[in-house]
This record gives sequence, structure tokens and C-alpha cells, in this order.
Amino acid sequence: MKKMATLLTVALAALAAAQSALPANTARVHYQRADGNYAGWGLHVWEDTTATVEWTKPLTQSGKDDWGAYYDIPLKPGAQKVGFIVHKGDDKDPGADLWFDLNKGRELFLKSGSTNVAYAKGAALNVDATKQPVAQAAPATPSAPAAPATTAATGNTPIPQNVLRVRYVRPDGKYDGWGLHVWEDTTAQVEWAKPLAPTGMDAGGAYWDVPLKAGAAKVGFIVHKGDEKDPGADMFADLSKGREVTVTSGKAEFAYGAPAALSDPPVPAGFARINYFRPDGKYDGWGLHAWEDTTAAVEWSKPLAQTGTNSFGVYWDVPMKTDWKKLGFIVHKGDEKDPGPDMTLTADRGNQAWVVSGKPEVYTTRPDTSVRQVGDLMRAQAIMLSRDLIAVKPELVQPGAFLTLHAAKDAGLKLTAAGVDGGDSLTLEPVDGGLNAALKAKAPYLANYALLRVRAEDRARIPEALRGQLAVSSVLPDGTVLDATGVQTAWALDDLYTYSGPLGVTWQGSVPTVRLWAPTAQDVKLRLSTSGNAETTVPMTRDAQGVWTAKGTAAWKGAQYRYEVKVFAPSTGKIETNLVTDPYSVALTRNSTRSVMVDLNDAAQKPQGWDALKKPALRSASDLSFYELHLRDFSAADASVPAAQRGTYLAFTLPGSNGNKHLKALADAGLKAVHLLPTFDIATINEDKGQWKTPAT
Repeated sequence: MKKMATLLTVALAALAAAQSALPANTARVHYQRADGNYAGWGLHVWEDTTATVEWTKPLTQSGKDDWGAYYDIPLKPGAQKVGFIVHKGDDKDPGADLWFDLNKGRELFLKSGSTNVAYAKGAALNVDATKQPVAQAAPATPSAPAAPATTAATGNTPIPQNVLRVRYVRPDGKYDGWGLHVWEDTTAQVEWAKPLAPTGMDAGGAYWDVPLKAGAAKVGFIVHKGDEKDPGADMFADLSKGREVTVTSGKAEFAYGAPAALSDPPVPAGFARINYFRPDGKYDGWGLHAWEDTTAAVEWSKPLAQTGTNSFGVYWDVPMKTDWKKLGFIVHKGDEKDPGPDMTLTADRGNQAWVVSGKPEVYTTRPDTSVRQVGDLMRAQAIMLSRDLIAVKPELVQPGAFLTLHAAKDAGLKLTAAGVDGGDSLTLEPVDGGLNAALKAKAPYLANYALLRVRAEDRARIPEALRGQLAVSSVLPDGTVLDATGVQTAWALDDLYTYSGPLGVTWQGSVPTVRLWAPTAQDVKLRLSTSGNAETTVPMTRDAQGVWTAKGTAAWKGAQYRYEVKVFAPSTGKIETNLVTDPYSVALTRNSTRSVMVDLNDAAQKPQGWDALKKPALRSASDLSFYELHLRDFSAADASVPAAQRGTYLAFTLPGSNGNKHLKALADAGLKAVHLLPTFDIATINEDKGQWKTPAT
């Protein structure tokens, strides 16, 4: 056994060492098959390669290592991208054309069946290789580190001789406090507590010019802020590959060359720029509707045409008024809006905005679109049918896929290229056969969905999970994210928290009790204002049915109140604290700013004769004839009603008014009922008549 173990160790070591060093001016595609069968598989290549390849005569394998087979591709001078297909005859793997972005590195790792790749061994395979790379500013000549760098025609600041430029791109645009620690072949003397300050800022972000020793070959570096490193591991620049590198916040691998943004044309004076990115690259027909502080007169049917294309996608330069404050805009194609809501750029955030198709955010620093995120946590396409059953689109349920219900009480779930990050995880299991007859009858539009169930050991955690942010994800064993989405929870709440007791204010004698059904709330407080006193806060307690309760005193009679509710809001994706009136109010202050504690059984609240009033008996509903009447319009223009009572309930108490005479005539003619509407507060109408404005006649 000892001899066999030794032989095995030697064999593995030999295999690991089998990969030859990467030659100059060469890119390498590493290809891994689960079945280990590489016979007949070749590589078709095009674009920035000197190889002349026919479909019937692909590049053959250059060798094998502990990853799998690999192919070496000779490159043209200044190469930036190579298109490639792994194939065996007409059998392509995975099928789509793939792209090798040489700005990300010269080694690419690909697994059979996946379009996602990595540019470093052991890194997550989360870069979408179907996306064709955007041409970037050419890096300095790799063969001569000490040679003078050329100035790109884009306005990129020239790199001095004997200097390595380290660029740093943060999608959030926040560079304060970030410095650079360097070692190896540099003349800079740097302590961890005193990192290099940025040399400058430009359209590509922050950058540091690091002085080099004579004959320098490599420089180690870390971007950090105190003890926070970004992305974390030590990095090393190989100066034979260029004297300019770009670190993107959070990405494990850096790229040689300058950020693509440096090639973009500057924003003209007096304009604001809206940049737009579509993962599918299809921009035909998309225009920009703009309003507010722009001098452009834009109609919906005639949107602004695209000004041009840049490294992000397409853009519109919108002419602005002098001293502009706000630009409203919508990207649209006919009546199709992307993503949908009105968007706003304010001058205090800059003169550029970036919009990513399907995302509601308006970015004021360029977001990273090089890694595709699959899914959308705001869409809520998973539907809970009960406390532990979830219906999802069938494509999420694939052999071997990890199915997870993510829960975050702090609303901290984030969608990344590797899936959903943050919160706690509850395991989901597929239900054979999908929805049964009862569930299909309950939700017929979900009949073809797959059905998942929270595994037994996690079900006790569901009630608490429902009080925060939820998401469902499906991820294959190789890290490929199939989808991630938010969750609709209404039926789960019905299953767990159905309640048929009293709500709002109830009275026991002169003592009120206040109840609010809010099972997803994390906290509820009663904000109370008794006569002549400032608003005070009263804690409320939650029971097993999600009902929050506070018991008052006789002094609460007639008090104004509202609720302070801390709750996850799916509309914003955040924990919000809302001040709201009681949905079971029987009385409200002007403009519905507060509820009022009123007992409708109190004699003081009843009109004279109310208890003795008896409605005429109704033999059948078919005997009814209805008259629909607008509460305000009944008396708003009736000169027989005193001006102060026009448009109010009191107008119905005046038997001699023209309106009431007309109703009496209708009743005599056989009308049985009047339906009043609207009788509720209309938010856009100020109930304070003193604030109304009447047009001059």
C-alpha cells in the first residue's frame, strides 16, 4: 500500500506539472469534461489570432494538466479578444460562440456544458463568455517595461517611464480613504499604515503611479482602506505583460490595460448624459423620453435618438437649462419602458447616469456589467401556496440543482454573479408530480409550475423568515446560477395567520383596546395624542396570529392616534418604518393624518332618533332600484345649500334644499336606495377649504 501511495503521489505531481509554461503572445483555453473523454475535441478560433483555422481542421489539444485539456492560441500584436468554439465535428460544447477577453488575462477556464468561465484557476466560473468584449485602450508594449508609454487618443494621462500604473474602479464611486500597499520591484518605501495616496483621478477611477526599480519584473500590490482589502488577496503585476493594470472592486482578478471608460467621449458642456446597457446588445429602436430641466422638447412618440455608442452601450446627450437641478427620463421603445418607472438624475449627483436594462437603479457611477447576474430579487416570481409550499418556474428544477429559500430579517440579501448572498438558508426539495388537483384549482395559472417544499427540519423557521426579505435561488453544482427571484407570501400568511377576531378600536365600557393585524411587521408602536398633549409612543405586543395589541385607559377617548410600523417593504427591498393610520378607523382628522378613537355606540356620536330608526323591510333584492350619487357633486353647485355646507354630508340634512327635493321626488316615483360615492378621503384633494385656490373669473 505504501508503494502504491507513493506511485499515486508521483503520478499526481507529474500530472499537475504537465502543463507547460504559457508562451509569449499566446492565450490558453483550459477545457474540462466530467467524463474525462477529450478524444476528438478541438478548438475553432477567430478574431485576434494568427492561427488560420478551418471548421474541419480545428486546433488540436496542446496538452493536458490537472484541470483537463488545454489549447494554446497564437495572438496578433495588440490582441484584445478571441472568439472560440470547442467542438467535435459538428457537436459544439456548449453550443454558443464564446469570447476570450484578453484584458482579463491570457488563461481561460471552461467546463463542459457551461457558458460561464473564469480567468484564474480555482476562481468561480461566473464570467459570461457569450458577451463579446468591448475594445479597450491598448496597454503599454509588453516586451519592454521601461519603454515610454504611448498616450491613448482617449485622453488617458501618459504613464511616465519606469512606472507601473495601478488603476482602481469602484462602481459606487467612493474612493475616499483607499490607498495602495506595494512591494517587490519598486523603489517606493511603503508602510501598511501609510499607503500610497492616489496619484490622480480620471474617467476610469483612481490610479497610482508606482516607481519601479531598474530591470523590474514584478510588483506586489494591495488596494486597502485601513485593514479592509479590496478584493483581499495579494496581487502581482507581471511587467512583461504591461505597465498598466486595472483592479475592479470585489473582483478576484485584475486586468492588464486601462478601463474601457477612458475611451468614451467626454460629456459636452451644457449636457447631461444617460448611458444605457443591454446584455443582449440589441439597441435598435430604443429612445429616451426626457423632461424637467432640459431645453429639448420631447414627445413620447418622438423620443431622443441615441447620440452614440461607447464602452458601456449606447448613450444620449441631453441639452440642459443653465443651473439645472433635475432631469426626468425614461428609456423606451414605443410603449415598452425599460425598466418601467420614471427615472431621475439630479445635478448634485453629477452629469451622467448609467442604466442597466431591467434594473430600477439609476447609477451615478459606472456599474460593472462584465459579470452577468442571473435573476432579479425584485420580481417575486416564486409564489408560496401555503406555509411550506412554493411554486416556481419549471426551469429552476434541474437535476442536481441546489434549491434554496433565502431569508434576511435585515433585508440584506444581495444578488451576485455567484447567486444570492447574505441571510439564512432554508433547503427546498422538489415535490414529485408538481401541483396537485387542489392546488391547481387554487391557482390555475400556476398549473405548469414546479412545486418545492421546505424540508422538514427547516419548517419551524418559516414564521420568522416571513418577517423579512425572502428569495429563492437555483444553482447547479458547478456554480452556474439558473435563476434567483423574490417571493410572494400572501397564501403563506393566510395559512399561518388567519384571524377572525376584532380589529381596530374596541370598547369595554369606556376603556379602549387597539388591535392591528400585521404578521410580517418586525415591530409596531402606537403613537397617541390625547387632548392638548404631545404625541407619546405606546408599545404594542404581538400574539401568535400576528395581531399587535395595546390596552388603553378611559383618558384615551377621543384621542388621535397612528401606528409606527417597522416592516420589510417588497416595493423598496428595504426595512422601512412607516407612520400610518388605522385601516379600521371609524373616524379621522382632516386630510386623514390621524385616526380618532371613537365609540360609535356612544350616545354623543348618534344623530337624534338613531336608535329608533328602522329601515323599511325588503322582501327581495330584486325590489331594489339604485341611484348612484357623488357625495360632493350632490350639493357643490346647489345655491339652496349654505356655502359652508356645500359638498358635505350636512347638505343631506337640509330637507328644503333643491337636491333633497329631487331625491324626495325620486323616492315618490319608486326609487328604493341611494349609493353614495366616493365617501373616503381623496389624497389629492386638500380638505382644508382655506387652502383651496379658485381661478379668477
